[in-house]
Amino acid sequence: MPIVFALDLGVKNTGFVILDIQKDGNFIKKIEIIEKGVFNEEDLFKFYNFLKEKRKKVDYIVYEDIFVAKNSKLALKLGEKRGVLKIVAVENGKKCFGMQTKLVKKIFALSGKARKKQIKEVLKKILKIEEKNQHIVDAIALAYASLFARQIDI
Repeated sequence: MPIVFALDLGVKNTGFVILDIQKDGNFIKKIEIIEKGVFNEEDLFKFYNFLKEKRKKVDYIVYEDIFVAKNSKLALKLGEKRGVLKIVAVENGKKCFGMQTKLVKKIFALSGKARKKQIKEVLKKILKIEEKNQHIVDAIALAYASLFARQIDI
């Protein structure tokens, strides 16, 4: 039963979700949200400690891969957070990978150009998940998409 930790990295607000995937043979039987929330901190040392605490519970870590940013300062700060995330993963022997937003959107809405509202509707209608916080919505979508992109062993 793999447990997936998904993060929607942001400079100030990082949405996260931890999913427990329960299997029956080769099929997914149940997916349960163990924990979800938003980490509201820019300090990289606090982010490191946050990740170290959560890593005890998980088998895989997936994050939203950096997009081409028009703002170089923003891209640099997100790259720093991604680096801290990878350090924690390596230190603890966890598999860690990024997924591009376009792929997540394509898995959920069949279009890499889908809007956030469309992703939210899919979560609500098909997966019966209602979440108001957009950072958490993005993390949940990322976690589910990682299952269907076959990037983790389930």
